[in-house]
Amino acid sequence: MRIKAYLLRFMAFVLIVALSFNACKNSQKISRFSKQHPPRKQP
Repeated sequence: MRIKAYLLRFMAFVLIVALSFNACKNSQKISRFSKQHPPRKQP
């Protein structure tokens, strides 16, 4: 049972790293898009 729990934690960690890596790639695209269409500043 301990091995299964460790495996689940490892899989979750890999999933989070993959998601953060994708977020970094997407943030670069979003930054380029925001330059063309700057967001409205909130008062």
